[in-house]
Amino acid sequence: FGTATASYKDWLFLDITARNDWSSSLAFTKSFKTGFFYPSVGVSAALNEAFNLGPTVDLFKVRASYSGVGNDLPGRITNPLGSVSSTGIISSNTTAPFGDLKPETSGSFEAGIDWRFFNNRLSFDVTYYHTNTKNQLFSLSAPTGSGYTRYYVNSGNIQNQGVEATIGFIPVETKDFVWRSSSNLSHNSNKVISLHDEIPEFSINRGENFGYELKLVEGGSYGDVYGRKFARDDNGKLLLDESGLPYKASTTLDYMGNTQAKLHAGWNNTLQYRNISLS
Repeated sequence: FGTATASYKDWLFLDITARNDWSSSLAFTKSFKTGFFYPSVGVSAALNEAFNLGPTVDLFKVRASYSGVGNDLPGRITNPLGSVSSTGIISSNTTAPFGDLKPETSGSFEAGIDWRFFNNRLSFDVTYYHTNTKNQLFSLSAPTGSGYTRYYVNSGNIQNQGVEATIGFIPVETKDFVWRSSSNLSHNSNKVISLHDEIPEFSINRGENFGYELKLVEGGSYGDVYGRKFARDDNGKLLLDESGLPYKASTTLDYMGNTQAKLHAGWNNTLQYRNISLS
């Protein structure tokens, strides 16, 4: 791991990191000799230190960064072996060796602005982020006659992007008492860019007794729910059979909605009297 920091006149800053990992879970692979490398770079500028923005501005900072993160994968899948139990029973391995295993990688870009005013009694923080995660591990059914039941592949590209905003305010500040209040809003948009040529969709949770399935589908999002819809007439009313029960529209599962919230919000208040604090 290496890191370097540079600054210009105490208002412009550059931070760089570089990291290389060697993981035993990548043994017996082409990647093991060189490990896996991931860097990061960040730039920030405190513009209030470079320019005269007036007496009410305590901080006006802009920032942007890119970071890569590597993640090794479960061990013993690059060269799986059979086993012998304590009673002498031999269990042969049924999973193909995965010599082309690659570590999972995530690349993230982030940009934001920080404002602080009136001796830090009012503050704003807005951040935009964009992340792509690639080389996820998938298990597939092995071809008949291969001698194995399963084999692994690296694939996939899952994207997340969103905005986070926070506003902070100090309504009351005296010698012995301080009231600090802050509110935050966040929105995240998830998209399944790709999975694998042999996996156009991937089941996460299947509720067979309730007729629904939570799954990843290319072009969809994490948290998509699929289920059986009821048949309706042209006016949108349910079609009922002789027993008064609704007809199913089809035997296949159709998209029903998404479990992820479109917006998250929070409000925090802290009341402090001398050394006693309540939040």
